[in-house]
Amino acid sequence: MGERLGQHEEYPKVIEAPREGDWLVLGLDKKTVTPANLRAAYRKAVLKTHKDAGGSDETFRAMHEAYERIKGELDRRESNKAPEVDIVGKTAELYKEAMERGKRNAEAVPENEPDPDDPDSLIDINIER
Repeated sequence: MGERLGQHEEYPKVIEAPREGDWLVLGLDKKTVTPANLRAAYRKAVLKTHKDAGGSDETFRAMHEAYERIKGELDRRESNKAPEVDIVGKTAELYKEAMERGKRNAEAVPENEPDPDDPDSLIDINIER
């Protein structure tokens, strides 16, 4: 019996950049493609090009390789994006935390302890030899 739809031999992962024809094979626009659009176009193309649906192994393999190249390009684009960080908000948050820590540290110093920044308070320290 023939293979069932969706069960095909594993093709090697393609790492090269997409070719101009890859976008046409899947009917996608290079500038507006998203992972969701790519997935939908791939599923649609699988139904047309799989050998159980009347396609040939060659056309299915070409379509699958085009999908892998475009998917790799989208993954590279995503990994190259800078993370979105609210620097101003984060800086203000860190500043507030530092101020709170400073207040807690100032309150935690007992009154009878000498202040290392005040030379007069260090005079009363009794040093045993």
